[in-house]
Amino acid sequence: GNGASSTNETPNYSYPAEGVYTVTLEASDNCGQVSVKVQEIEVHFNALNENGSNYLKIYPNPADLNVCLEFQNESEKEAQIELIDKLGKCKYSVKTTSNRIDIDVSNLSSGLYFIRIVKGNEINNCKIIVQ
Repeated sequence: GNGASSTNETPNYSYPAEGVYTVTLEASDNCGQVSVKVQEIEVHFNALNENGSNYLKIYPNPADLNVCLEFQNESEKEAQIELIDKLGKCKYSVKTTSNRIDIDVSNLSSGLYFIRIVKGNEINNCKIIVQ
């Protein structure tokens, strides 16, 4: 691994490239009891499904007030959606069961952001620009 670690209750990590990663989560309680979970995840930097077809529309991009995410298939809509800034900080997070979600970006600083879509072991990242 890359040795990244965090003491946050909900740690966050932005992957530098597409690929398959093995993630190890090690947690300990106040009594010193340690739990370890290892999971393999697949990271993509676009909104394509496993067949290579677009499953998500993101508009407008660039955005200044709101950005809309629209899943193209009913089967694709259950996901964790996160808006991540260029420093890797999560600015917005929601679990959705709808095929459309609007994210208010009007209070964000201008710049590049990533939308992370987490579905099971699959993670997709899309770039958006906030003006």
